[in-house]
Amino acid sequence: MIAASRPEQRPADAKLLVVDAAGELAHVRRGSLADHLRPGDLLVANDAATLPASLRGLHRPSGEEIEIRLAGLASLQADAIRRVVALAFGSGDYRTPTEHRPAPPELQPGDSLELGPLSAQVVRTLGHPRLLELAFAGSTEEIWAGIGRHGRPVQYAHVPERLA
Repeated sequence: MIAASRPEQRPADAKLLVVDAAGELAHVRRGSLADHLRPGDLLVANDAATLPASLRGLHRPSGEEIEIRLAGLASLQADAIRRVVALAFGSGDYRTPTEHRPAPPELQPGDSLELGPLSAQVVRTLGHPRLLELAFAGSTEEIWAGIGRHGRPVQYAHVPERLA
Protein backbone atom coordinates (compact mmCIF):
# COMPACT_ATOMS: atom_id res chain seq x y z
CA MET A 1 0.00 0.00 0.00
CA ILE A 2 1.24 3.48 -0.82
CA ALA A 3 -0.02 6.23 1.49
CA ALA A 4 -1.70 9.18 -0.18
CA SER A 5 0.20 12.43 -0.12
CA ARG A 6 -2.97 14.59 -0.06
CA PRO A 7 -6.71 14.12 0.44
CA GLU A 8 -8.43 13.01 -2.75
CA GLN A 9 -12.03 12.44 -3.79
CA ARG A 10 -12.05 9.10 -5.58
CA PRO A 11 -13.70 8.88 -9.01
CA ALA A 12 -16.94 6.92 -9.43
CA ASP A 13 -15.06 4.05 -11.11
CA ALA A 14 -12.67 3.60 -8.16
CA LYS A 15 -12.61 0.08 -6.70
CA LEU A 16 -14.02 -1.27 -3.43
CA LEU A 17 -13.09 -4.48 -1.65
CA VAL A 18 -16.17 -6.60 -0.91
CA VAL A 19 -16.00 -9.64 1.39
CA ASP A 20 -19.11 -11.82 1.15
CA ALA A 21 -20.63 -14.08 3.83
CA ALA A 22 -18.50 -17.01 2.62
CA GLY A 23 -15.31 -14.93 2.96
CA GLU A 24 -14.84 -14.52 -0.78
CA LEU A 25 -13.10 -11.31 -1.88
CA ALA A 26 -14.07 -9.21 -4.87
CA HIS A 27 -13.01 -5.84 -6.22
CA VAL A 28 -16.05 -3.94 -7.51
CA ARG A 29 -16.77 -0.45 -8.83
CA ARG A 30 -17.31 2.13 -6.07
CA GLY A 31 -20.59 3.14 -7.68
CA SER A 32 -22.01 -0.35 -7.07
CA LEU A 33 -21.67 -0.22 -3.27
CA ALA A 34 -25.44 -0.24 -2.61
CA ASP A 35 -25.84 -3.40 -4.72
CA HIS A 36 -23.67 -5.32 -2.24
CA LEU A 37 -25.28 -4.25 1.04
CA ARG A 38 -27.88 -6.33 2.88
CA PRO A 39 -29.54 -5.85 6.29
CA GLY A 40 -27.08 -6.83 9.00
CA ASP A 41 -23.96 -6.22 6.87
CA LEU A 42 -20.95 -4.46 8.32
CA LEU A 43 -19.60 -1.57 6.27
CA VAL A 44 -16.06 -0.42 7.14
CA ALA A 45 -15.01 2.99 5.81
CA ASN A 46 -11.56 4.41 6.56
CA ASP A 47 -11.24 8.18 6.58
CA ALA A 48 -8.73 9.20 9.22
CA ALA A 49 -9.48 12.92 9.03
CA THR A 50 -13.19 12.91 9.88
CA LEU A 51 -12.95 13.79 13.57
CA PRO A 52 -10.67 16.57 14.85
CA ALA A 53 -9.10 13.98 17.16
CA SER A 54 -5.70 15.61 17.75
CA LEU A 55 -5.66 17.96 20.75
CA ARG A 56 -2.55 19.93 21.69
CA GLY A 57 -1.97 21.34 25.11
CA LEU A 58 -0.08 21.11 28.38
CA HIS A 59 0.56 18.46 30.97
CA ARG A 60 -0.15 20.64 34.02
CA PRO A 61 2.12 18.89 36.59
CA SER A 62 5.23 19.27 34.41
CA GLY A 63 4.26 22.24 32.20
CA GLU A 64 5.41 20.21 29.17
CA GLU A 65 3.70 20.23 25.78
CA ILE A 66 1.52 17.23 24.97
CA GLU A 67 -0.55 16.01 22.04
CA ILE A 68 -3.54 13.80 22.76
CA ARG A 69 -5.05 11.73 19.94
CA LEU A 70 -8.53 10.47 20.71
CA ALA A 71 -8.56 6.75 19.93
CA GLY A 72 -11.71 5.15 21.29
CA LEU A 73 -15.07 5.58 22.97
CA ALA A 74 -17.06 3.07 25.00
CA SER A 75 -20.10 3.64 22.78
CA LEU A 76 -21.48 5.83 20.00
CA GLN A 77 -23.67 7.78 22.44
CA ALA A 78 -22.82 11.51 22.44
CA ASP A 79 -22.02 11.51 26.17
CA ALA A 80 -19.42 8.72 25.74
CA ILE A 81 -16.97 11.55 24.95
CA ARG A 82 -16.71 12.25 28.68
CA ARG A 83 -14.34 9.25 29.00
CA VAL A 84 -12.03 8.33 26.15
CA VAL A 85 -9.10 6.09 25.31
CA ALA A 86 -6.30 8.24 23.94
CA LEU A 87 -2.70 8.16 22.75
CA ALA A 88 -0.23 10.70 24.14
CA PHE A 89 2.78 12.24 22.43
CA GLY A 90 5.35 14.74 23.60
CA SER A 91 6.30 17.96 21.81
CA GLY A 92 6.44 18.14 18.04
CA ASP A 93 3.89 18.03 15.26
CA TYR A 94 2.84 16.15 12.15
CA ARG A 95 6.07 16.98 10.30
CA THR A 96 7.85 14.45 12.50
CA PRO A 97 6.95 10.84 11.69
CA THR A 98 4.83 9.33 14.46
CA GLU A 99 7.44 6.70 15.28
CA HIS A 100 10.00 9.47 15.93
CA ARG A 101 7.81 11.65 18.14
CA PRO A 102 9.12 12.02 21.70
CA ALA A 103 7.35 10.34 24.57
CA PRO A 104 4.92 12.42 26.59
CA PRO A 105 5.78 13.50 30.10
CA GLU A 106 5.31 10.68 32.62
CA LEU A 107 1.55 10.36 33.04
CA GLN A 108 0.01 9.39 36.36
CA PRO A 109 -3.63 8.87 37.39
CA GLY A 110 -5.01 12.22 38.48
CA ASP A 111 -2.72 14.31 36.26
CA SER A 112 -4.48 17.29 34.74
CA LEU A 113 -4.22 18.18 31.05
CA GLU A 114 -5.05 21.57 29.55
CA LEU A 115 -6.11 21.00 25.94
CA GLY A 116 -7.07 24.40 24.57
CA PRO A 117 -10.50 25.18 26.05
CA LEU A 118 -10.77 21.65 27.49
CA SER A 119 -9.60 20.18 30.76
CA ALA A 120 -9.02 16.47 31.15
CA GLN A 121 -7.71 14.20 33.85
CA VAL A 122 -5.72 11.00 33.42
CA VAL A 123 -7.84 8.17 34.83
CA ARG A 124 -5.27 5.43 34.23
CA THR A 125 -2.67 4.18 31.81
CA LEU A 126 -3.63 1.13 29.78
CA GLY A 127 -0.56 -1.08 29.69
CA HIS A 128 1.68 1.39 27.84
CA PRO A 129 2.95 4.88 28.85
CA ARG A 130 1.33 6.46 25.74
CA LEU A 131 -2.06 4.70 26.01
CA LEU A 132 -4.44 6.07 28.59
CA GLU A 133 -7.99 6.63 29.67
CA LEU A 134 -8.98 10.30 30.05
CA ALA A 135 -11.97 11.95 31.68
CA PHE A 136 -12.97 15.34 30.27
CA ALA A 137 -14.41 18.02 32.57
CA GLY A 138 -17.55 19.90 31.57
CA SER A 139 -20.82 19.03 29.93
CA THR A 140 -21.08 16.81 26.88
CA GLU A 141 -21.93 19.88 24.79
CA GLU A 142 -18.88 21.80 26.08
CA ILE A 143 -16.58 18.88 25.36
CA TRP A 144 -17.80 18.40 21.77
CA ALA A 145 -17.67 22.17 21.17
CA GLY A 146 -14.10 22.29 22.53
CA ILE A 147 -13.02 19.40 20.30
CA GLY A 148 -14.63 21.12 17.32
CA ARG A 149 -12.89 24.46 18.02
CA HIS A 150 -9.49 23.27 19.21
CA GLY A 151 -9.06 19.81 17.68
CA ARG A 152 -7.24 19.13 14.43
CA PRO A 153 -7.40 16.13 12.11
CA VAL A 154 -4.81 13.49 12.93
CA GLN A 155 -2.15 14.12 10.34
CA TYR A 156 0.96 12.24 9.35
CA ALA A 157 4.34 13.38 8.06
CA HIS A 158 3.86 12.03 4.51
CA VAL A 159 1.16 14.71 3.88
CA PRO A 160 3.16 17.91 3.24
CA GLU A 161 0.44 20.55 3.84
CA ARG A 162 -1.38 21.04 7.09
CA LEU A 163 -4.91 19.66 6.82
CA ALA A 164 -7.83 22.07 7.27
